[in-house]
Amino acid sequence: MRKYSLYFIASILCFTVISCSSDTEVPSIGSDPEAPVEMMEENLPDAPDFSLESLSGQNISLADFKDKTLVIFFFGHNCPPCISAGPKLESDLNQEFNSKDDFAMIGIDVWNGNVSQVEVFKNKSTATYALGLKGSDVVKSFGSARDRLVVVNKEGKIAFNGKSVARNDLSEVKDILNTLLD
Repeated sequence: MRKYSLYFIASILCFTVISCSSDTEVPSIGSDPEAPVEMMEENLPDAPDFSLESLSGQNISLADFKDKTLVIFFFGHNCPPCISAGPKLESDLNQEFNSKDDFAMIGIDVWNGNVSQVEVFKNKSTATYALGLKGSDVVKSFGSARDRLVVVNKEGKIAFNGKSVARNDLSEVKDILNTLLD
């Protein structure tokens, strides 16, 4: 009986790793610290366009952030690691960089929660940036997953597409922002 339990647990772990990873490899500005940013930017993929209703009832789209460096936090409204990462993302990204005119940050709920569910996430995570609703199609178009950070540069190119949980990529994202922002 114990042997089957271990196989079951191992199968679940493998499924979780596979389902949370992305098949899409996206180059990142931070992937080669020796290469000049200008050389790498020409090889970056375009960020897919999106349009979502925000928690405040406004429409948010990629076009709203033209000429800005945009950080997107893909979260699940009831995801414990997403909620616990919230205060650190708020302080180390949003609060640290929001005084720059060419910076913006948004969160997108990839679990398609309703307004009240995302409102609970906002309160628990201390997010003060705009939160988009019903973003499961958006996260797929970016080749990303929940609890991930994505950075879109001023030219609308994906400069960073996190492959680890947001908390683990925070330092790299900060380095990229320091490179990209005026």
